[in-house]
Amino acid sequence: MRIIINFQLLIIKIFELNIITLRKFAKNVFNAKSFGLSAILTLFFTITISKLSAQSDRDYIKQGNYLYDNKKYNEAEISYRKSLEKNKNNIKGNYNLGASLYKQNQYSKSAEEFQNIISKNADPEVKAKAYHNLGTSLLGEKKYEDAVTAFKNSLRNNPNDIDTKYNYEYARRMLAVQQQQQKQQQQKQDQKQDKQQQKNDDKKDNKDQQQHQQDQKNDDKKDKKDKQQQQQPKVSKENAERILQALNQDEKNLQKKMQKRPKAAHVTIEKQW
Repeated sequence: MRIIINFQLLIIKIFELNIITLRKFAKNVFNAKSFGLSAILTLFFTITISKLSAQSDRDYIKQGNYLYDNKKYNEAEISYRKSLEKNKNNIKGNYNLGASLYKQNQYSKSAEEFQNIISKNADPEVKAKAYHNLGTSLLGEKKYEDAVTAFKNSLRNNPNDIDTKYNYEYARRMLAVQQQQQKQQQQKQDQKQDKQQQKNDDKKDNKDQQQHQQDQKNDDKKDKKDKQQQQQPKVSKENAERILQALNQDEKNLQKKMQKRPKAAHVTIEKQW
């Protein structure tokens, strides 16, 4: 990741010390007998800090660059944001903020900063660098197709940049690998769906076959019953009258036998108190 750097180390080191620390330092160095010199030094550092507290956007960028070089990327981010609070149109502030976000693996936010630079700047050199870093951020997100486009745009603005050419080829290779993996995953997914569909179809076929077999059994049973009913012998009219007369005679004989039986005596049952 590239970064625009501008150093003033002495000023930054002084800035990193706050006023309370400086006062304690002065009082610890000088004893009570040298109070006058201690007071002078305290006043000097107080004035220095007061001047530094009124930093410009450029001063915050210098501070951020110092922190960035010392791999304090989160603190550098804070300084760059303060620079943009002072001057939101400071390209260096946007650019270096994007670089510090990238170092913190915040690729999406980093990409936003570089896209912001591209949208409001027409200088080919600046756009080439911004597109380069945009592509690098997109690589971090594994958005290889977008990264290829970003590096290609960077080369349009600066065709001779070796680093961008290398990143462009790397992004193309990674895109090819990603597309191959996606194709394989899609094939596996399709095969899985086909197997499930085949399983469902087989299950439905088995169910239909069972239902057909059951229907066939029911039809066979019904046919057999109908056939049995058709095979039952028919009774002629003469036989039917003969059977009816016999039944009537049996009933008359039974009534005669019942009349000959003795009658039961009538018994009255009384309750005991």
